[in-house]
Amino acid sequence: MIGSNPELKFTGSDFIQANDSSRLALIPSDSLITPPDSLVAPSGKASKKNDIETTINYTARDSMIFEIEDRRLFLYGNTHIDYGSITLESDQTTIDWNERNIKSRYTLDTLGRKRGKPVFSQGGSVYETDDILYNFKTKRAIIKGVITEQDGAIMHGEDVKKNEENELFIKGAKYTTCNLSDPHFFIKSEKIKVIPGNKVLSGPFNLKFREVPTPLWFPFGMFPQPRQKASGIVFPSYGEETRRGFFLRGGGYYFGFSEYFDLKLTGDVYSKGGYALDATTNYKVRYKFNGSMNFAYNKNVTETETVPSVTNDFWVRWSHRPETRGNSSFSASVNGGTRGFNTNNNVAIYNPQQSISSEFQSSLSYSQKFQRIPFNMSSTFRQRQNIQSGIYNMSLPDFALNMNRMYPFKNLAKSSNSPIAKISFS
Repeated sequence: MIGSNPELKFTGSDFIQANDSSRLALIPSDSLITPPDSLVAPSGKASKKNDIETTINYTARDSMIFEIEDRRLFLYGNTHIDYGSITLESDQTTIDWNERNIKSRYTLDTLGRKRGKPVFSQGGSVYETDDILYNFKTKRAIIKGVITEQDGAIMHGEDVKKNEENELFIKGAKYTTCNLSDPHFFIKSEKIKVIPGNKVLSGPFNLKFREVPTPLWFPFGMFPQPRQKASGIVFPSYGEETRRGFFLRGGGYYFGFSEYFDLKLTGDVYSKGGYALDATTNYKVRYKFNGSMNFAYNKNVTETETVPSVTNDFWVRWSHRPETRGNSSFSASVNGGTRGFNTNNNVAIYNPQQSISSEFQSSLSYSQKFQRIPFNMSSTFRQRQNIQSGIYNMSLPDFALNMNRMYPFKNLAKSSNSPIAKISFS
């Protein structure tokens, strides 16, 4: 294509031209398997710096609408965004290149329940939210209804502002170590500041059990969160279940090998013969990549009126995030396992979001920029699993090769405003 405007490419899908010529509606040709795509933000005026540092890789299961004049992209249905070390998944996402923003939010199903709440990941931190607005230029975010874990503590907040240093300013905050969506106990404060790996600063706060306040009121508080890791024993919790009997759950050992690698090994034991093993590791190579991996195995033995029932289940989670530096990058988001894992293992106790989900997605992506030639390539493999129907959908790796826009007559023209200088192709 020859012209003076950037060329926008959507590969692997069918185009439908809307009534308004300034909008393009993109409907996936396969409603179950949406081919991945990547879009480099259109360049603005020559004097304006592009704040988007790398390629934005995105997919949407339902549809995409691109407003060419306003330079906005709307994604609907199980949307997935990869941007450097940032991963964002939600049910509805908007990318605005003029404002340098990504905005995501949930939708409501026919019963009025929230579906596809945004999950934002960056630099090892994961934020489950109701609504998030992230700015490429300032690297700041405004978040509504957030739940996040920071250095072993769990933060709940109504309104959150995140700055470029990943510091959190939380309004209507709950600070707790209880991992339930509705914690048994927490410190309640109207204002909390979180400095990752350093400390948590709080205004006036009160210790509560459920929603019952206690006499413990303090005008301010500071809770240290040191970065150094230490190995040690993880003590189990105890209790009783109707199906599996008495249990010791979550006991094991934590290995704090270094700031680049750790390992947590825990297990469960049940009086009726069942047991579980869980391994979690976090890793980081400075300036290259970071990630985390979890493997869980459960053997359940439950009594029935005739014979004991035995089930074997496993689940794998892997998140690999590249740094923004370098010419190549590899990212992974793997989440899947056996069909009966959620129902057989009381997932709601330690992961409420997973317990209410029936569909899980996994993806592997690789991109490469070439230094001496004006080409870049990307490839993505995707898999989708529905644990209710037992259906697995896999797509063969999609491959895209793009050439950057070139201006062959730019050096021949006397002025950059010359029509000859603006002739380009890609």
